[in-house]
Amino acid sequence: MAYTTTNKEQTLSNNDYQDKVSISIQAREQADMEKQVTLNKDEGNLYTLKYGDLNAYDNMTMLEKARQVILDKRMGLDREKIEEINDKMEAIINDESIPDDIKDKLLENLSKEKEAEYKKAAERTEEQEKSKVRDRTVET
Repeated sequence: MAYTTTNKEQTLSNNDYQDKVSISIQAREQADMEKQVTLNKDEGNLYTLKYGDLNAYDNMTMLEKARQVILDKRMGLDREKIEEINDKMEAIINDESIPDDIKDKLLENLSKEKEAEYKKAAERTEEQEKSKVRDRTVET
């Protein structure tokens, strides 16, 4: 025996099994606050993607820091200056009172300052290599 349903019966049967949830105002506000915190964390991640991990040196083990000091010395890089710039950048990223457009400009300036430090180190390394080549040429 075939059973046929009308549209009204089908609609009623579908609605009988639908879950319905009501959220209190406090729960909705809590969810909104959690969403805002998540968005702020994501914003920090965007800055991390753009400017790199500013805490990389702080998160290193003692052995990694020792290796980094040797590399910095070899390159002529002023690690204290780099860490000072990173601290300033981190303070700006975490300061919610600074508007985003001003924050971007400040971070861009600090990024350029950090890049200049790396360029100085690269130039020093290049000069050291040239002087080594000259010394070898004079000896032979």
